[in-house]
Amino acid sequence: MPDQWEGRVDEELVQAGLAVRGQDPHDRRRYALELTDLGRARLPAVRDAMRGVEHDIEKTLGPDGTRDLRTLLTTLLW
Repeated sequence: MPDQWEGRVDEELVQAGLAVRGQDPHDRRRYALELTDLGRARLPAVRDAMRGVEHDIEKTLGPDGTRDLRTLLTTLLW
């Protein structure tokens, strides 16, 4: 994911109280995100929602189309 997008997502998680910033133990120039208790509590619902979206995509595009979409998104976002 491009750094600019990553920063936006990180900030949204922090602002929502789902994560806090800490120092990256491997690189002092960077920070690491850690889930808060609220973030950990919401994780099962997020995973369920992701499974639902993945199911809908697979149902619509089929296995080959889903694989192609995943490849395209990985290329664009990473």
